[in-house]
Amino acid sequence: MRLKRAIMLACVGVVACDWPGVVCGCVRPDVDYTMRGFVQTASGQPVSGASIAASTIPTTCATVASPYTFSPLPSTTSGSDGAFTVTFREFGNICLRLTVKRPVEADSVVVKLDLSPSRLSATETIRFP
Repeated sequence: MRLKRAIMLACVGVVACDWPGVVCGCVRPDVDYTMRGFVQTASGQPVSGASIAASTIPTTCATVASPYTFSPLPSTTSGSDGAFTVTFREFGNICLRLTVKRPVEADSVVVKLDLSPSRLSATETIRFP
């Protein structure tokens, strides 16, 4: 009986330290992620002023299925050369979803990328069809 209780308490302690809180006083080891990219037309011309809405979910993109809800990050717009940067702080493996909309046309492109503590940054060229 004591052994079961000791194992259960040890497991609870380990799980509790995965998240910040008052249970164990741990601080979650968040890391800084950076996503850079370019928005272009199919012919390679830069798209200025495209809106980029980024959101994350704490899993790999291959495992994302309904009813997962992505957490929104601050949005940004592409510069005159089509360049954009999204920076954020998260914990562990994440799936980053970018929804890119052109300023005039009523179309958008959705891109999903896996990031992890071993891959803190990525660069992607997003082309509209």
